[in-house]
Amino acid sequence: LEQKMIPVRGLRPEEITFDRVVLPCKRGIYFSAVALSVWDNIHGPKVLTLWTGKPTPAESEPEGAGVGGCPALSTETLLAVVNYSLNDEAGRIDKLDGVETKFYCLQKYDIIASAFIFSVELSRGKPDVFSFLLILPYSEVSAYLTRHRLCEVKVQEMLGEYLIAPLRSMLGKGSMKDRVMKVVPKLAKPLERFTQLMYSIRHHSLPEKINISQTFLGRDLERKADMKTFLQHAIMSHLQSSGYTVVVGEDEGSVNKMLCTLGLFLSARERKMSRLAAHTESWAYVSHVAVNLEGGAEEAEPEHWQCLNYEPELFLQGYIVGSGESHLPFSRADLWQNRLPSTVIHMEAREVRVVDPPGKVPVFIRRKEDQEALKAKKMSLPLKELTVYEAKDYSSRIVTEFLDHLRLLSPVGGAREAYIAQLLRLVKLKALALAKYVDAEPSVVVLTDSRV
Repeated sequence: LEQKMIPVRGLRPEEITFDRVVLPCKRGIYFSAVALSVWDNIHGPKVLTLWTGKPTPAESEPEGAGVGGCPALSTETLLAVVNYSLNDEAGRIDKLDGVETKFYCLQKYDIIASAFIFSVELSRGKPDVFSFLLILPYSEVSAYLTRHRLCEVKVQEMLGEYLIAPLRSMLGKGSMKDRVMKVVPKLAKPLERFTQLMYSIRHHSLPEKINISQTFLGRDLERKADMKTFLQHAIMSHLQSSGYTVVVGEDEGSVNKMLCTLGLFLSARERKMSRLAAHTESWAYVSHVAVNLEGGAEEAEPEHWQCLNYEPELFLQGYIVGSGESHLPFSRADLWQNRLPSTVIHMEAREVRVVDPPGKVPVFIRRKEDQEALKAKKMSLPLKELTVYEAKDYSSRIVTEFLDHLRLLSPVGGAREAYIAQLLRLVKLKALALAKYVDAEPSVVVLTDSRV
């Protein structure tokens, strides 16, 4: 059914006013706009705040395009999307718990939108229903759907901490608009980080199809024989940690080459959820804590450690570090946000280490790491038997044989790519057979050796 746009106070779209906030992102915010709106029982859907990027397009983008290549969003289109997201919520009877997500594909307006609906009781009576909208051009539908789950997680965390909880604590204190306007400025910084994250993944993700000549498994497999052991450890640990790997190094080319090498063992969707390394960009923000791979911490100089933060939802991530440094450009406690173990690879030191998930790390070590992340001061190394980094200094028989057989195949013509796909099928079949065996024989304790 065709949905008509409800006018606000009888005004034309160009006469409607609301707060506009420009996010300080020079390279763009990926979204055409981000909007916060509320259902008004008298006037219907009402826009409270609209966030956009700087109006000046990048030099590489076509003239007339919006921020980051996105077309500019008109007020009429914005009001139409707000109506779509809130009109269905006006007569809702059941209680709205948490944050609910809606997705709109509006080809008529040449946009797509993710709406996050939540309610807050600001006065005694019926709760006010809000809508938080992420609006993109229609051409981004296929690229965005792959990362839609990441947006859900990030936005729900951001809204819960910086908007919903503060609003609930202000029950009965002033008018609805005054209370919302007091809380909205606190949302600017986390929203800026979120939009920068989405922009970096969109424009710096791994390609869906990786050319093996751009990896260490191409002709470099024969030329750089000294990297054989290092590659064995890296591939084995990458597979064991389910693809969650961080690669750090001084040279952007070598770091990205390792990321592409490990990306051959990921699916096309997982490659879209990975991020290449890049030198300091205008969209980067500063992480002030640098952590030594051996467990120590040092206070980093901001000009050397401007990089994107670690994101536990991403698979492969690359970071550039200073010359001669063996530090991570983020707090080691960030790695514990991942529910699975993470692999850390240092290209210059040729070290491969695995960080255990928080459930396997003693509580007092985690508390010590939290204090380290907050204070960013030097500390002594943890005891060797309690270190959270496990060095991967041995090889898997399957991976060793795989690299030996790969050398016998031609680096051109797709033979090596097909053999890599065959290895992944073999690993999946072995894992499935082990799961079926354990399911059929629950009383049997299976002891596995990671070297096999």
